[in-house]
Amino acid sequence: MARNRVQPVITFAVPVVLLGLLGYLDYGYSKVFCYDQLYVKKNRRACAIGFIVEFNLLLGEALLLWIITALKGPGKLNQQLKPFDLGPYIQRGQTVYANDKASFPTTSKLERIPDMFLCNSEGFPFWCSECKTLKIRRSHHVKSLGRCVPRFDHKCMFLGVVIGENNLLCFFGAVFYFWLFFLFGFITITVFASSIRDYTSASGMKIIEPNIIACYIGDIFWLLMMTFMFFGQISLFMDNDTSIDVLHRRRRSRERKMNRTVEPDFVNVAHPTLEDVRVIVELRERDRVFDKGYRSNIQSIFKTDTWKALFYPSLGSGAEEPSIESGESDLIAEEEHLYSQKFQQTIQKRIENGDGRIMGS
Repeated sequence: MARNRVQPVITFAVPVVLLGLLGYLDYGYSKVFCYDQLYVKKNRRACAIGFIVEFNLLLGEALLLWIITALKGPGKLNQQLKPFDLGPYIQRGQTVYANDKASFPTTSKLERIPDMFLCNSEGFPFWCSECKTLKIRRSHHVKSLGRCVPRFDHKCMFLGVVIGENNLLCFFGAVFYFWLFFLFGFITITVFASSIRDYTSASGMKIIEPNIIACYIGDIFWLLMMTFMFFGQISLFMDNDTSIDVLHRRRRSRERKMNRTVEPDFVNVAHPTLEDVRVIVELRERDRVFDKGYRSNIQSIFKTDTWKALFYPSLGSGAEEPSIESGESDLIAEEEHLYSQKFQQTIQKRIENGDGRIMGS
């Protein structure tokens, strides 16, 4: 209960503190460094004005994309997909397991379900009891929002925003411009650092003005943070991964190294040769379920031209939201399209080699 009360406070406080620090950095750079040092004392007026304009343009673009990220939100599932009717498949699996061909039904029409879906050890897809729907489109339930978020990535502590399918590109754009913002401040102060040591300290030494030093240290810290976030997000895009997927794999890997019991992940697949029979296959640590190759991965995320979306992230439209009128067959087809061809072929080969077990056996 205490955590539930503290979490909203942290969600609000951290972005407010960050905005205050950004305001101070802007003051230290624009007023103290550019105006007081370059414009007034060094008479580098054109340079000072250019620096101030560029610094604040980058900050403005980053803040704008931050606002757009928050306003767009992470998205939601417009449709509810009811549980798959797996009973007949279980019955057929039991018949195949018993090798009772005489009782094997061949004429009944089974409900359409995806050829492949992630599942638990019993072969059942993951269900959200809050939203009353199957967890399609790589969704996770976010308690603070009270709904399932498609392609849930993470909750950004700094921006105070949940990141998902709908605002992922805007978030990436904000990180990109923040990275440029801190990089620009770091480079320009570094270039002029040796020529602005005109502040006399208490010991009589000539040093850089303390506000500029604080601004420089802040630039270095946040530049390192943004570099990690920016290139980390690019890596996720190239692998068609999400932050929560990576954390999940790292946690499981860590638990294995500690010799702890780890519940494996599974995938439910249509049998390659037996009609209307399902196979449950355990996933391995190196399996990349959604990785279709870096080019296809990036193109699936950047719905516009890749370079335009990189340098003008606000143009990225994000993943297309299926219409509310979409039928279950459309949702199932979309779900099947999530899995990479390479992964599907790998699973088929494992089944042919005897890996996995028939559902119902």
